[in-house]
Amino acid sequence: MEGTTKSVLVDLTKPLVVDKSLNKNPSTENPSIENFSTVDKSLSTKSLSVDLTKKPKKEDKTIVPKVKAIRKETNKWHFDNKYLEFDKQWECLSAINKKLQPEELQEVCREMKRQIQNKVSSYKMQDIQKNKYDEDKFVDFNFVISLLVNKELNCFYCRERVYLFYNFVRENKQWTLERIDNNFGHNKDNVEIACLNCNIRRRTMYYERFVFTNQIISGGFFLGE
Repeated sequence: MEGTTKSVLVDLTKPLVVDKSLNKNPSTENPSIENFSTVDKSLSTKSLSVDLTKKPKKEDKTIVPKVKAIRKETNKWHFDNKYLEFDKQWECLSAINKKLQPEELQEVCREMKRQIQNKVSSYKMQDIQKNKYDEDKFVDFNFVISLLVNKELNCFYCRERVYLFYNFVRENKQWTLERIDNNFGHNKDNVEIACLNCNIRRRTMYYERFVFTNQIISGGFFLGE
């Protein structure tokens, strides 16, 4: 349906003067432009068009939740999904820490060690790029294994469980090495186990303040171990 428009002539130079001698006839209640005593044809006018058609209402937009992306690493896994459970991961980590490899855990332990070593290598590259790498103090595989066991796979901040195996990219509860002082690299005296969520949320906040805030929310009041 075409829009309905009206055009109005507007004098932008000076106000129009009404002739007082006009008859006050009801039929001329709305006088036209010719009924005015002073009409200068040289006056500048502009035409203003107004669209009176009602615009259609905007359709409500439906927000479609994002689908979590599956890690490509999972295509290389040849073990049962039960090892995505916390208890099974803890069993495997404990075996690695004790230098034990039961036959039923060999494949899982091999993949777990590979995953941990890959993350350690990633932290090393990160420190090198930021000029924070210290060869003498940087964490190694055995140190990380011991730290994971000593902390019982719990986040230093929120005290919730962290996972070594996880299906989704950017999984909030995946394990990370959190630097206590961001001025230094991932050194043995400068890291704690943290979930990805807390690691990202803390950013540059002083770690004791962040711990205190998290423990108030969760009902605890300690400042770490």
